[in-house]
Amino acid sequence: MISHEVILAGSTPSLEIGKSLTQQGFSQLYDGKPEAAFKAWQAAYRAYEQLNNEQGMNSSLINQSLALQALGSYTTACQVLTRYRLLMLYQYYRLSLRQNIYGYH
Repeated sequence: MISHEVILAGSTPSLEIGKSLTQQGFSQLYDGKPEAAFKAWQAAYRAYEQLNNEQGMNSSLINQSLALQALGSYTTACQVLTRYRLLMLYQYYRLSLRQNIYGYH
C-alpha cells in the first residue's frame, strides 16, 4: 500500500502510483473510512496531474466526490463535480481548437 505522503513529499509519480492510490481509496471507502479514501484520491489526482493524465485526473475528482458524499459534505462534493465539469469542458475546447487548427475531423 502506497502512503499518501509518497506523493505529498514530491516523489516522482508514476501511473502505477496513481492506480495504487485509486485502488487504496476504494478499499478505504468500502471499509467505512471515507476521509482516508478522500485523501488517497486527492493524492492520486496530484499524481495524475503531474503525469498530465487527464483521464486519471477526471476519475479522481469523481472519486473524491463519492468520499465527500459519504462524509455528508454534499456542498463540497458538488463543488468537486463542478471542477470535474470545468476540466472536461477545458479538454473538449482544447481538442476542438486542435482539430480546427490542424484540420483533424
